[in-house]
Amino acid sequence: MNNSIIKHTSISIIIRKAVIVIITCFLFQINASSQIVNTNSDIKKIGTFFKKVGSSIKIPTLPSIKFPKKEKKIVDTVIKVKPVKVEKIRPSQTSKIKVVLPTLDFSKIKLWNKKPNLLAISKHKLNALKKNKETQLMDEIETLDLSLQKLEEKKIDILETKNELLLDLAALKVQDSLKSILKFDIIDANTKEEPLFTIPVGFTDMDEQIRNLILLGKLPVDNALTTRPYFTTNKQSLNKIVSLIDSNMNYEGELYSKHKINISLLPFSFTQKINTDHPYGGNDGSMTMSKGYQFQASTGVFVKLGHLKIQFRPEYISTASGAYKTDPAWGAITPATKKFTLGQSSIRYDIGKLTVSAGTENLWWGPGIQNSLLMSNNAPGFFHYSFQTNRPIKNFLGTFQFHIIGATLDMDSAQGFENKGLRAINYKRGDRYLNSLAIDYTPSFLKNVSFGVNRSIQTYAASNVNGLILSKLPALGAFFGATAAKSDTFPRDQLVSIYTRWFFPKDHAELYYQFAYNDAKENFRDLALDMSHSTAYILGFKKLFTLPKQSYLDLNIEALKVSQTPSYLHRNAGNFYEHSQIYEGYTHQNQIIGSGVGFGNNTQSIALSYNKGWAKYGFMFKHIANNPMALVSGVNDLGLRAIKWDDYAYGLQSRYRYKNILFSANMEWVNSRNYLWKDGNMAGNFYAYINTVFLW
Repeated sequence: MNNSIIKHTSISIIIRKAVIVIITCFLFQINASSQIVNTNSDIKKIGTFFKKVGSSIKIPTLPSIKFPKKEKKIVDTVIKVKPVKVEKIRPSQTSKIKVVLPTLDFSKIKLWNKKPNLLAISKHKLNALKKNKETQLMDEIETLDLSLQKLEEKKIDILETKNELLLDLAALKVQDSLKSILKFDIIDANTKEEPLFTIPVGFTDMDEQIRNLILLGKLPVDNALTTRPYFTTNKQSLNKIVSLIDSNMNYEGELYSKHKINISLLPFSFTQKINTDHPYGGNDGSMTMSKGYQFQASTGVFVKLGHLKIQFRPEYISTASGAYKTDPAWGAITPATKKFTLGQSSIRYDIGKLTVSAGTENLWWGPGIQNSLLMSNNAPGFFHYSFQTNRPIKNFLGTFQFHIIGATLDMDSAQGFENKGLRAINYKRGDRYLNSLAIDYTPSFLKNVSFGVNRSIQTYAASNVNGLILSKLPALGAFFGATAAKSDTFPRDQLVSIYTRWFFPKDHAELYYQFAYNDAKENFRDLALDMSHSTAYILGFKKLFTLPKQSYLDLNIEALKVSQTPSYLHRNAGNFYEHSQIYEGYTHQNQIIGSGVGFGNNTQSIALSYNKGWAKYGFMFKHIANNPMALVSGVNDLGLRAIKWDDYAYGLQSRYRYKNILFSANMEWVNSRNYLWKDGNMAGNFYAYINTVFLW
């Protein structure tokens, strides 16, 4: 009996210890990190935990065994188990014992850290989500249905147009109906094309619009626009051009047209220019480089009497004379002027595609859009005789255009010279005679590529020159030797340029380059040894990006260099529009005839605009390096200025139409750094150029 009790007690103790050991091992697996326990509170917590676990285990009570009396004693085999010696831990000794136990992280026991059910949702919320999704999908389906409907409508329109073309094509196969079908084509073919009045250079962006119409394929591509002004004709009239730009525009200036007589009113133009801080701007005709407000107004009449054409378009100009900061090297306050000029007037006689004329119209030669090296509208129009083509001449070799002029250039003693830093100088050398030639050629085997050459030679009108070619047509003379300075017996100056223009009709784009010299070469050896001496160039690119609804984006990038090259170190060329023999340089009325960005300046510009009809909204950026290669300092700086004057112009461009009144505006904020080549001298200038045109 006693053995049973002992055995029962031993089993209970073993079971409890086994349970404790199992739980401890389980906790060890949960957390591998451990910490050192050396305080009474830690041991008490652990002991309390084990006590609760041990007390929660219920050991079943074994039934007591009653042995019958007078029975034989059963000898049990007792297995002797060596008792485990358990040492009691006294409270006073706990501070000296280090027990290493794992950290008990109960959050990792699944009993306390169950994963939430992310898909648990009430029936009401589920229905709401379903309804929202159905609405979203239905809206997308409806949008796609509308798109399909528009495509179907467009498809129907295209098919209708195709069917009409097929019917027209089938009708052409019927010989008897040819004349009735081709009635208007026959009339147009039998009508002899005759030139009418010209569109002035820079006239309210009309040059730009004509160029865009050519790039878009709405006007013939045979005209490279490298010799302007642009001639309108009875087939390509101003009314047709403006209607191609915007179908809601029309020009009804014709007063009388009968037989070979035509009388028309020319559009009225009013141009305004303003600078708030210092002179800026160019390509503005009779307006001057000055600070303040100035304007120009013009209109006129065109009369056609058979082959004789008279275009009378005078201008009234009022210039400004505002005070601004000047420097001995740049700037002068000059008086304002108010005057009438003949402006864009001419009298001419047309024989087919050839024209003989005399007039004061501005000319533009070369492929550039923002600049031209030899001929532009930067200066007032000068009086000149000319022999030219009024339309491209076509033959088996290709397409030709040419223009040759003999002109008179003079000076204005009251105004500053643009090629002398705007300083007023009275040379008293008299008028100059200018002979210039422009030739443009498009080969028949390269229909979209044109090549050209421009040449200008000027001398003083009082010079005693013998011979027709040498005195009146030197631009037709030799390019080498005879024009060299040491061979001249009288003072004269030459400029010559070559250019190319590449047209990409499918991409509505063009690429152009012009290269020029302002000093004659002695021979080919001189050309080869110092090719960069006295050179200038223009490089540009233009592209139209077509958009829906007859709209497009217009991108134009152009770079100009007219400052001299590093070859000045062994032979100084000066700047491009000056010469040692002709003191006034390449100017008329003291303004440069070529590029309008300033004397010896380099510039880079970019413009991007959105266009639809006449409307235009865009922006532009321009950088101008003001005369960076002027020789003014000592040997240490190789003769150049140590301080550079740079202009950074940020502008907005726009066009707007109200009925037959056309508005165009270019507004720029010009930030001048180191103004007047003075370190840290900053200047801000607001520049605006606004043009208003009324179409009769």
